[in-house]
Amino acid sequence: MAISLEGFQPIGTIIETTKTEGILFTDDAENQLFVEDYTSICAPFDGDDPFRLVKSALHVTGIIHDNILVDMGMHIKTWANVPRGSGLGTSSILAAAVVKGLLQVIDGDDSTENVARLVLVLEQLMGTGGGWQDQIGGLYPGIKCTSSFPGIPLRLQVVPLLASPQLISKLQQRLLVVFTGQVSISFLYKYTFCIVTLRTLH
Repeated sequence: MAISLEGFQPIGTIIETTKTEGILFTDDAENQLFVEDYTSICAPFDGDDPFRLVKSALHVTGIIHDNILVDMGMHIKTWANVPRGSGLGTSSILAAAVVKGLLQVIDGDDSTENVARLVLVLEQLMGTGGGWQDQIGGLYPGIKCTSSFPGIPLRLQVVPLLASPQLISKLQQRLLVVFTGQVSISFLYKYTFCIVTLRTLH
């Protein structure tokens, strides 16, 4: 189920092309990096590199390999106003946003299916592993049931679960997402945001 936090969509990116060569990376933690030599953006990436997700996105979309940035550059700004290690799939959803934005800039295949597949590749390139569930949660709106078929490329079946306005209203009244403060430290998906159901007392 895709949710907003405090009424906002807290994860996103803005990608702008520039007339001068080079890529400027910025994020919401005030990290900034300017790269003029595109060949320096190569895997494996340092685990402490705050821009390894965006650099990986530049690879999986073909922008680096195909020398697309000829006589032009980019400014890529990202933000994720979610506690780090919350277990809400923040990095996968941010990766999906960046990949989709880059594909739109280069007129690539920005279909949801292709973006989900590329995010899976991106996470392997980053060295974080991961599956397809988190990006599907963010790419497709609302509540859905998703299954995958064996084989490569990734083939997903996403079935929207239509909820009545009354059910949505009840969910909004009775569900809370509460951060426990304990960060996720493994790939076992120990979710550290708790969904609490509130029951009406009679």
